[in-house]
Amino acid sequence: MIRNPIVISFLWPKHHRAFGAMARELGPLTIAMPDEFVSTILDGYPDITVVPFSSFENTTAPQREMSARGREITEGSLSRAGVIEDLDPLLRESVKSLIRERAELDLPAVEGLLETLDTINERYRVILFTASEDSTALASVAAIWAQKRNLRSVLVSHGTALIDPFTVNAHFRTDVMAVFGQRGAEGYIDLGVPPARIVATGNPAWDRYANLVKKRDEIRENLAEKYGLDPGVPLVTFATTWNGGLTASETSDLWVSGVRAFVNACEQLAGLGVKFQAVVKDRRWNKDVGGIWLQEIVDAHQGSSVSYTYATDDTENFVIASDVTVGVSSNFTIESMIAGTPSINLMGHLRVPYPPPFDEASGVECVEPSDLAATIQRLLEDEDFREERLAQTAAAVSYYNLGGRDGRSAIRLGRLLSKTAEPTSVAGWWLTRVTSRGFWSPRKVYRAALHPLRTWKWITKERPFTRA
Repeated sequence: MIRNPIVISFLWPKHHRAFGAMARELGPLTIAMPDEFVSTILDGYPDITVVPFSSFENTTAPQREMSARGREITEGSLSRAGVIEDLDPLLRESVKSLIRERAELDLPAVEGLLETLDTINERYRVILFTASEDSTALASVAAIWAQKRNLRSVLVSHGTALIDPFTVNAHFRTDVMAVFGQRGAEGYIDLGVPPARIVATGNPAWDRYANLVKKRDEIRENLAEKYGLDPGVPLVTFATTWNGGLTASETSDLWVSGVRAFVNACEQLAGLGVKFQAVVKDRRWNKDVGGIWLQEIVDAHQGSSVSYTYATDDTENFVIASDVTVGVSSNFTIESMIAGTPSINLMGHLRVPYPPPFDEASGVECVEPSDLAATIQRLLEDEDFREERLAQTAAAVSYYNLGGRDGRSAIRLGRLLSKTAEPTSVAGWWLTRVTSRGFWSPRKVYRAALHPLRTWKWITKERPFTRA
């Protein structure tokens, strides 16, 4: 039985526009994805049908309990864990109890996901697996599932690794990884990943800047109205940094130390009479506490005259509207480069010293906290210095995001997905399998015609996909 083709996607919605380009290459697409990734972005593509995981019968339910097989695997893993057995008996039992408790919470979702993926694989012919990351619990399980079944696969980078990805992201489980630019490939190549497995496409989520830069004044006015800012006063925006706790080189107060350095610089600028407005652009999951933390840091400066605006939304708009942005080894800085906004990279926050993530040719100023105020002031007031940095940024931006702000990253990524995927049509699929297995000579074609059933079984037999 010929099964209809399908793509299994763990791509974040910000990358979904690439499917539009993929559909233009391959024709109508059916895409299965977790419910939380379903968005309205694909509604405007009539050739794309989105099938949420919940539409399949074997869907994870929150109240589901771990199966007997799950318990068997958990206990088997514990019995083979030599490190645990070497612990003090009392501590050993506590650790085992903690692991069992965690397994009871996590494994049901994993089991449900595997059942759903198997159901999809039974009903459809999976032509591609793609994801925005393969490190978190469910995404990594899905990536391993696809790898074990020799499905063609593409990992789309969710950010440019400005520091070598030596933690959980050091290796990826897909055939190909799409990075934004050559800069994002370097860390993986340094770690031994073959360059042939890494392809630069640009970031589809940043394609918006091609149009946003044309509306800079309008965006600035809208932000001023929304946040109570003055559109006539320079805007300096600091992007906070997430402390993932993935390496001992991170400090537990990474967020606080970065914001404190920015606030200290702002207070110095105010003391010098520099006119500006300060914005702390935080991540959404901090919205309930970030403003409180910021106020505590500001309150440490008695009688501060600086008005600080705290925001968790409008990332692109702040990139466009700001006169200067400040980040900490952040993709926010790359977005600023694309938008033509001068940017500063704040150094000195990790336990282990690292080289600057941006070189001098990038046009991004990499400074220690003690030099932050002076650098902000110079970018605000020294027009020649500012224009020089912007010219450098314009020349270097494609190194960080292929194509700069040409707005074609989704097209390039879509073409990569199309190239990597199995053919969607029965004829194309059949032809690919025939030609890839040496069915070229007239004699072989003649023999195949004499034994059509045997030939069909041979062609349709599953074989591993040869990776790049």
